[in-house]
Amino acid sequence: MKMTYLGNDTYGDRPVYEDENGKLWKDVDPISDREPRLCSAVNNAFDGEPDCPYHPEIYGKPEFIPYRVLWR
Repeated sequence: MKMTYLGNDTYGDRPVYEDENGKLWKDVDPISDREPRLCSAVNNAFDGEPDCPYHPEIYGKPEFIPYRVLWR
């Protein structure tokens, strides 16, 4: 699943991505030595709270465009 970086939300400075279907996802643990922990955004809102987790076994491994944005 391709995830295009849109920016960071204003509440938690979390990276926000949009998938191929227009759904927004937030990386709630954007640390370089950890696997992505993506959660959907409530009401599909850019600044919405993280909600349901992303399941790579259902959606496929995320491919970050242009790359995965990390805090460190």
